[in-house]
Amino acid sequence: MDSEHKRVFVAGFRRAGLALPRERLDLMVQAYADYRALAGCLDVPLGYDDEPAGLYRPVDERDVDEDRQDG
Repeated sequence: MDSEHKRVFVAGFRRAGLALPRERLDLMVQAYADYRALAGCLDVPLGYDDEPAGLYRPVDERDVDEDRQDG
């Protein structure tokens, strides 16, 4: 467990005026550290080709509006 994560987590709880039982402290700090690792992925930009919106998706026939006419 990273001491920096523990320090930040405990400080946040104190600022919020919350109490945490000692037996839950290590578990909660580990969960906070895991969350920070997952949230850190959001700070890494993807290349244009890696964006989910750029993925090829075949057209489903149910998605095509039969009444629409092009032109």
